[in-house]
Amino acid sequence: MPTMTLTRDISCSADAFWRHFLNNDFAKSLFRGLGFPSYEIIEFREEPGAVYRSVRAEPRLDAPAVVRNLLGPRFAYVEKGRWERATKRWSWTMIPSVLADRSTSSGVLDVQALEPSRCRMQVKARNEVRMLGVGSLVEGAVERALRSGWNSTADYFEAHVATSPGGLGSVPPREPS
Repeated sequence: MPTMTLTRDISCSADAFWRHFLNNDFAKSLFRGLGFPSYEIIEFREEPGAVYRSVRAEPRLDAPAVVRNLLGPRFAYVEKGRWERATKRWSWTMIPSVLADRSTSSGVLDVQALEPSRCRMQVKARNEVRMLGVGSLVEGAVERALRSGWNSTADYFEAHVATSPGGLGSVPPREPS
C-alpha cells in the first residue's frame, strides 16, 4: 500500500493549531481557500475522549486525463475524521464517490510543539487502488493531491498567522470541550 509522509513547520503553537483545525468555521474557510468547489460538514460531535468530524468534499482534480475520466466530472469524497484528546492526533479515512470498493485511503496528522509559537505538522497517509492497469495512476494522483492539499493547508495557516493580529485570522478559536 503506497504511503506518503509530509512534514512542515508552522508559526503557531500546537494548541492554537488544534483550536483552529477543529473549528468548523475555520475549516470551511480553509477549504474555500484551497479552491474546493464544494465542502460540507455533515457531522460534528464532541465526546469526552474525542472530537469527530465528517465532511463531504469535492476537490479540484489535477490528474492525468485517464484518471479524470475514470473518476468523472463531479468526483467527491467523504472524510471521516477523529481527534483523540489523549494523543492529540487526527486520524481519517476517505471514502471516494467512485471506486470505493476498490480503494483505501487513510492517514494521521500529528502536531508537535517546537517552541511556544512554533509547531511541526506531520501527515502520514496511505492509499491503495486495486485496479489492474490504472491503479498505480490513480494512486499517484491521490498522493499528489494529498501532498498538495496538506502543503496548502500549512501555507494557509502561515498566511493567517502572518496577516492577523493575535494570530490565525478572524475565526474565533474555540477549544473543543
